[in-house]
Amino acid sequence: MTLAIPEDTRNTLMQLKHLRQSRGMRNKDVAEQLGISPSALSKYEEFDRLPKPEMISKICQWIEQLDYQPNRVFRKR
Repeated sequence: MTLAIPEDTRNTLMQLKHLRQSRGMRNKDVAEQLGISPSALSKYEEFDRLPKPEMISKICQWIEQLDYQPNRVFRKR
């Protein structure tokens, strides 16, 4: 079953996944920053679950925060 996810929400979730992966960030770390479980984040990124409007707002804030730190790498060693 495919969820009916609005295009703007789909684009936000695709951007979230792209930024997380391109910066070498682990699913677990981003989920912790957003205050959700890693499995919930994975379901959002794969369009298996529709985030509530409050979570979409939180994700947008997270993306905006990264835009102000373009050279920062979040990889843990």
